[in-house]
Amino acid sequence: MALARAAVSKNNKQKTVNDRASPNPTPPLPSFFHLLAPSLSPLLRFSSPLKPLPKPSIFKFPSFSSSTSLSMSRLSDSAARAGAFKNEKQKTLDDGATTNRSPNPTPPPLPSFFHLMLRQETSPYKDTNPTAQTKEEEDPSLSVDDRIAALGKKPIDFKPHSAAFWKDGEPVPFLFLARALDLIAGESCRIVITEILCNVFRTVMATTPQDLTATVYLSANRIAPSHDGVELGIGDAMLIKALGEAYGRNEKQIKNQLKGLGDLGLVAKGCCSSQSLLCRPSPLTIVKVLDTFRIIAKETGEDSQDKKRNHIKGLLVEAIDCEPLYLIRLLQSKMRIGSAQQTVLVALGQASVYSEKYSNTPPLEEVS
Repeated sequence: MALARAAVSKNNKQKTVNDRASPNPTPPLPSFFHLLAPSLSPLLRFSSPLKPLPKPSIFKFPSFSSSTSLSMSRLSDSAARAGAFKNEKQKTLDDGATTNRSPNPTPPPLPSFFHLMLRQETSPYKDTNPTAQTKEEEDPSLSVDDRIAALGKKPIDFKPHSAAFWKDGEPVPFLFLARALDLIAGESCRIVITEILCNVFRTVMATTPQDLTATVYLSANRIAPSHDGVELGIGDAMLIKALGEAYGRNEKQIKNQLKGLGDLGLVAKGCCSSQSLLCRPSPLTIVKVLDTFRIIAKETGEDSQDKKRNHIKGLLVEAIDCEPLYLIRLLQSKMRIGSAQQTVLVALGQASVYSEKYSNTPPLEEVS
């Protein structure tokens, strides 16, 4: 007991001496974590499930009279300046973003690879703009041969204006139909012939729709409906006389050529190619040819044969290129190109479907 009391008395004496030696004891220096606590507390408050740290204001640095107090004050000033600079910089960025802010601040999502591929592909039944012209249509340097060759394309790839060498609203030249018939003459497949005729009708519908009736009649080797009973009634003898008068040949020369070629149309084409003219006549049109044929069919009475021959001669004089070939064949009612009336009707139906609403293949659900 005595020893215990002596130890307690000794400890009390030592505590009294220490209290007298330092009336204001120096608290322990704050740790590095406590120095960073004011800046880390917002992050820790939201990211850590632990209890948030106390507010930065409770961490007050004690006032020291030593060098430690001076260092702590400098550190506080530097932190304050850094915080002010950071706030000023953020404010400048926010002002710039507010000034240049677009009406729709949320950027649209980037298109996927699948969507980019869809944009490049065009649907075969998509309705294109009828006023849009391709490079082929806008190029005036294309020759008649190039434009007629476009009629041989598939209807899905064919553009009606690409084969027209006349302006919209102008009468369709007979040369267009003659060259199309010449193109058909080189084909033996019924499907290809139908496609060419379909493109011919589509071209006429797109440029001069009022000439479509005349084009269909001449394509079918007719001049009037069957119920009208109108026939040309022209024989080879009258055609030989008309060829001799139109091209300055005698009948004997024409008959000799007919024996060698076997086709009066080819004889007319050969005579036309060797004929020289002082001035080029006005081009024949499809409507004019059909009207002249109807006039020839209605000629009756005295001197009707001479009148018919004069009308034929007038057409032959104005014909160029391969026009005489098909003028003679139409007058003979022998086209010799492998095109029947049923083929013309099928081609006309296809052209009507293409030209009415769609420039390409229509949707299957609407066809059915």
